[in-house]
Amino acid sequence: MNFDIDWQRLSDEDMFSSTAEAKATLTKNELILLFHHKDAEYGYEFSGRINLALHRNPQTIRGLYQDKKFGKTIETPYELTGAFVEDNWQEFEGNWEEGGEIFQFTALCADEFEVVLPAVHKLKIVENDTPTQEEFVEAESAIEIEAPVANRFSKRQRAARSDARVRTIQRKIELQYGLPRGSIKLCNPDRSIISPLAKIGTFRERWE
Repeated sequence: MNFDIDWQRLSDEDMFSSTAEAKATLTKNELILLFHHKDAEYGYEFSGRINLALHRNPQTIRGLYQDKKFGKTIETPYELTGAFVEDNWQEFEGNWEEGGEIFQFTALCADEFEVVLPAVHKLKIVENDTPTQEEFVEAESAIEIEAPVANRFSKRQRAARSDARVRTIQRKIELQYGLPRGSIKLCNPDRSIISPLAKIGTFRERWE
């Protein structure tokens, strides 16, 4: 199994994000993530291990990860507090704390997931102000729902959870269609970009 991991720190002054790919092993009781990221240009890489218990309750994980810069390795302690979004163990969200800083943390399975894009409805126009029952039935039967492009990971589709983070859905869409990280941005009705930490429920309300 393959996972994508995101760390994001947002404040009024700046927005910092870091990412890593992880190899995952699913045991009877745990999901074990071995993550690694390397930036050859800056001579920097980090790697570590996260053991997540397989339950939906909040959990706290403490550990160390290796931070390498220009050949020098530093072990950095971290504390991760969060929970799995669902009992399919494909998504974990929480707060990652290290060195007095807190990051929004998301681990998302890149192998199989479900996401649904809004259906496109084509309605037959009924010209009469008060359509007859026959015209109403005909209009209903003319509704067409265009299915999303086939998901290369899973054929099942469903709506995003209202409590899901915007950034999670953005990343799912990128993974589903093979797009570069950061290429998908969800926008408010005024075309401003919604915060990646906003909930999908908030996003839906703004468009209703």
